[in-house]
Amino acid sequence: GAAAAVAVLGALIAAGTCDPRVLFAMARDRLFFARVGDVHPRARTPYVAVLVSAALAMLYVWVSTFEALAAQFVLGMWLFYALCVIGLIRLRITRPDLPRPYRMPGFPWLPALFLAASLGLLAQAAVALPLISLSNIAVVAMGYRVYRIWKRYSRS
Repeated sequence: GAAAAVAVLGALIAAGTCDPRVLFAMARDRLFFARVGDVHPRARTPYVAVLVSAALAMLYVWVSTFEALAAQFVLGMWLFYALCVIGLIRLRITRPDLPRPYRMPGFPWLPALFLAASLGLLAQAAVALPLISLSNIAVVAMGYRVYRIWKRYSRS
């Protein structure tokens, strides 16, 4: 009980700190609405990104239960962990010439093992929680599609 509460609190603090900064960086890189990249003149914080992130969090809490949100958050994170490792492996294979300030221990076996474990966890979740798994995949697919559209229209 107490350990779970501490873990949930830690995840909330991490998300509440990091998520607005991701939106802020996306806006600054012209991958999201420019206004979200605004900085408060006095506090020097990404206040618009914090407000957008808070509004999205409130929307999630309003339309879902705690159990569903927790499952969706955890499974969504594992989906992104798997995608990050796929990206790492792909980048190291397709761009071996890039400088590597950090050596990956056990490459390619350790990332491949992590990827296999992640995909196994996600497959098990797809059987046990199919709606949550499908909604996470749908969010990633929609995000990718919106990104491609945004990139196309931002070039013009």
